[in-house]
Amino acid sequence: MQDYKLPSPMSWAVYLRRRRLDAAALIRTRELYTYRNLVQFCIEQNVTPPGEREVAEHFVVQATPRPDPRPVDAPPRQPRRKPVEDDVDQTGERIKERDDSSKM
Repeated sequence: MQDYKLPSPMSWAVYLRRRRLDAAALIRTRELYTYRNLVQFCIEQNVTPPGEREVAEHFVVQATPRPDPRPVDAPPRQPRRKPVEDDVDQTGERIKERDDSSKM
């Protein structure tokens, strides 16, 4: 039995013309978020992948806004302290504990 050889890879431009697509549409419909994903897709389809510069504009990198740096002369933050809850109301009388029946 002879080993079956895959045909030589199809060029990127020919692949797009045969599919009647452009690079942006292919990347969007196949949800290829990185160049590495595109190369993997091309290998699976037996297509010679395009150069990274050729398709770099189609991969949108969402930049997260960086917080403003703190001023150097600002004092360091102090940790928050939990307020001490007293068993005394505003009039100075001790608060009675509730019965269990009053809890819901």
